[in-house]
This record gives sequence, structure tokens and C-alpha cells, in this order.
Amino acid sequence: MVIKYLAENRDVIHNSSDIHTKYVNDGGTLSRRMLIAKLVESFEGDMITLSSPGIASLLAFKSSAAKVFYTMSDGDDDVSEAIEVIAKKIKSEIGDMEIDRNNYLYHVNKDICARFQSNTIEDLLSKINPKMRQSLPALLIGNIITSLVKNQATPLQIALAVFLRDSKEHVKAFHDFQVTCSYDELLRFKKSIACSANSNMDLTGLNKEADGLIQGVGDNFDQQISSQNGMLQTHSMALLMTQTNDEKKQDEAVPQLKKSEMAQQIPYDIEICRYTGPKKPAPPESSLRAKVPTLIDLAQTAILVSRARERDFEFLRDVCKGGPEYSGYNTKKAREEGHSLKPKTKAIYLPLIDMPPAEYDTVLTSMLKVKRLSELAGQSFTLLESTFMRYGHGRAGIVGITLKPETLKTWASRHICSQLMEDLAKLRGESDEYRFQDSHREEAASRISSDKKDREALKRKLEMCIHPLKPELHPEQLVNMANGTIGISKINVDQAVSIGQSQLLEFEKQLPFGFWKPIEKKVKTTAATKKGIAVGPKVLYDIQLIFSRVMGLQASSREVDFKDVLS
Repeated sequence: MVIKYLAENRDVIHNSSDIHTKYVNDGGTLSRRMLIAKLVESFEGDMITLSSPGIASLLAFKSSAAKVFYTMSDGDDDVSEAIEVIAKKIKSEIGDMEIDRNNYLYHVNKDICARFQSNTIEDLLSKINPKMRQSLPALLIGNIITSLVKNQATPLQIALAVFLRDSKEHVKAFHDFQVTCSYDELLRFKKSIACSANSNMDLTGLNKEADGLIQGVGDNFDQQISSQNGMLQTHSMALLMTQTNDEKKQDEAVPQLKKSEMAQQIPYDIEICRYTGPKKPAPPESSLRAKVPTLIDLAQTAILVSRARERDFEFLRDVCKGGPEYSGYNTKKAREEGHSLKPKTKAIYLPLIDMPPAEYDTVLTSMLKVKRLSELAGQSFTLLESTFMRYGHGRAGIVGITLKPETLKTWASRHICSQLMEDLAKLRGESDEYRFQDSHREEAASRISSDKKDREALKRKLEMCIHPLKPELHPEQLVNMANGTIGISKINVDQAVSIGQSQLLEFEKQLPFGFWKPIEKKVKTTAATKKGIAVGPKVLYDIQLIFSRVMGLQASSREVDFKDVLS
């Protein structure tokens, strides 16, 4: 009815408010703005609208407008006024944004990035190119403008600086273009989250609601640094917690340090526990009793072994027919059987324990720390995996880090920085240019072709060696099937399984008192072969053997650096 009314009264200037009232009385439900847009579209460009802030728009027809007023095309003055109106609206929208200057958000996603983007900027960019709607470039442009107006870095800019944190020059260069925050702001962010992680270890990022297994991992940390003050060394304990879950809060924040607080030391919240028990405690009696497996356990083991053998033969058959290698084959099988992708494992760094890793106090402190965090996360048992070595070797001359306690304490912030980088990867994965793939790289046709060539090369190499399944070609002693070198009589690595079984029986007979006795190394490998013969104070080597091996190495297709071989 409205369209018919307007078509019959083309020589009249219509008020949009009156037209909308008539439209509503006829049963219409569109808003006035949408109604005007539909009307302009219906009359195929013949209708024009005249708008002014605070005044209802006027509607007229170009074909009849000359009878009531004079019209002309838009000029530069109109464009300048439009730009000024848009700029005021963008400033107004950014001014209404609430940016928390006292806390840092350490998660980013599209919703969080969109909070710091003006809707008018997004509409303007989408008019230039429809692909800019909710795109990563549009989010970045919006965040840059917001940071310039507010004089405050946005979470997206901080996350991008964390992504470039290994290069101070890169962060500074991108900050000049306002893509990232400043390098000083990055250091402030890292120290702020380190303070939070160290002072309140309950906020480690472990999820109580998730059912993912929580596991502690402990290992020694060894480092040597050549500095102007001499050689600095450390031999201490590093701990981290892992949990497999995909549940996380997106609005988690940490308090932001003030500039005056940057010089303060980071609180160190690890209570050292002292071990007062015996140095060689007896093992539990329950572990000394021989347990006979139940019939169900034996049956399940037999089924699993049989299934594993069938799968191994299936893999060998399929790979000979041109299928992918082991990892790609298992990924393909799991996908075909309907197994879903498992969530990533979250790693949480704990403060470094500056004590020798093999000491009883260090081990006890690590165990109790992992136990406490596991219980806080709702797990009733503690799982700790550790490997301890008394001596560690690290490359000297590391540049860019120090062994100061304050520097090592900031490592507690690494899991948050890693979380930000994971959020950026996920943010990129939501776009069309960067989609997540559920296939293994070994499934690619190029990789399958390359692996096939490697197997053929290996086959040609084995054909030149002594056949391992023809005993009539073998000497009495062990022989190197590649070069024909015969091992000395003391080498017994081929009997390692039987030797280990006999040693296990001897070890069990000596329990519990023989638990701490050293285990003799009875298996002798080719390392027992003498490389030279001592004659007086000198060692004589077989020069002819070395020469022949070097010549063979030069003739081979292997990529070997002679400097590494002869060093």
C-alpha cells in the first residue's frame, strides 16, 4: 500500500516519519530505517533521501524533484562533512569502550578483539571490501585505531608482541607501525603475569572442571653462560604441570604492575621441604610380593598382543603397496575408525627450584608441590614423571639471557605466553586462509613418494651387506653386516635379553636388603672394541682402517660433515 501511495504522489516531498506511520497502520513491522532502504531499492534509484541529524529524512523522486527543488551531484564539501561525521562517531564509540588499565587479559579470540574495534570502522571497511567483515585485518585496523585514541595497548597488540618476543628489534619495528605494543609494555606484561603466577600458585591455569589427566614433569636444568664476569653455571630442578583439556575461561586477567613496581623483586612462593628419613629406605613390602596375574588380565594381554601383530602386518602390507609411513598410517587408521581429535595438552611452568636435582630435599619439594597442585585441581592422586642426572652438560656462550634469579622467575609466565600464541593460532585457524588439518604430513602424495625412494635406497644398501638371515655366511663371532668387521669375543649384546632375565632373578632373590646394591653391567656392546693399542705412553691406531672408512664415507650418499666426524 505504501509503494502504491508513493507511486501515485511522485510530485510531493514526503516525510519519512509520516510514511512509516502509514506503513505501521497498514500492518508493517520494519523499522523506519529499513523501510526507507526497501523503498529506495524498490524504485530502482529514482527515489532520493534527504537526511540531517535530529530531523526525520525526506523522500523525493528524481524524475519529479525539479518541480519542487534544485538538485545536484555530491561534491567535495559533502564528502568532507561525511568524513567528519564518521570520525566523530568512531571517536564516540571508542570513548564509550571500557579498557581496564589495571589488569591484563591473557586470552585473545575474535570476541575479545571485537570489543576494542569500533562498529563504524567495521562497517566502513566492509563497504570497501565485503571480505573485510569480521576479518583479521579489520580486527587489527580497529585495534590500532583504538590504541591510538585511548593511548593504551589492546590485548591483540600485546599478543602479537608476545609472538615476536624473541626479537627485540622486531617488536620495536612493528610498534612503530602500531601493530604491536611497545617493548617496554611487553616486559611489563611478562613481569606482571610472572608475579601473579609466583605469588598465587593456585592460579596456574589448571582446570578443575575438566577431566583431563594432570601430570607433573620434573627434570634437571643445566646451563653455562660465558659472561664478562666469567663463567656462570647452574644445576637446578625445573618443574612443569600438564593437563589435557579444551575448557578455558576467556576473560581471565592478571593485575598490571605499575611502572614504579617494575624494579621490585618477584615473590618466590616455593616452600623448601627438608627430608629427614633414611638415605636408603627399604622398599614397601607389597612391592616385594610376587603377584600372579588374573585370568582376565592374561586374556586381555593376549588379545592386545594378537591385535598389535595383526596391525603391524597390515602396516607392512599397505606401506609396500604405496601407503604412508608409520605415523601417517596410524593417523589415517584412527580417522577411518571414527576417533575424534584429542585436545591439546596444556603445559604450566612452575618456578625453578635452585637446588641440585638429585638431592633428597629437592626431590621431596618437587613431589609435594606437584601433589598440592593436583589436589587443588580436584585430582585425588599424584602422577610425577622425572629423570634425574647428577651432571649436566650445556653449550656455553649463550647470549641474551642471564642466570639471575629474577630472570628465572619470569619463566613461570611462559605457559601464559604460550597460551597467547595458541590463541593467535586458533584465531588464524578460524579464517579461510588458515584452516586446521586433521591429516598427517606423511599422508601427502609428495611425502609418500619421497618415503618410497628412501626405502628403495635402503634396500639397495642392504643388498650390499651381509645377509642377516643366512647363517652360513656368518662367522662364529658377531659381525658388522655393513663393513664385515668381526667383533671381539667379549661382545655379547646378542644375548642381552637372557642376561637381563638372569640378572632380574638374582635381583629379586636379594630383596629387600639388596635393593640398593649396584647392578653390574654384564652386556658388552661394540663399544668394548679397542680403537687403539697402548704402546708405552702412546696409543697406536690402525691408519689403514681409518683411511678405508673415510673413503667409503666420501663415496656414500649420506650428508655428513667431516668436521663433526673428525672433531
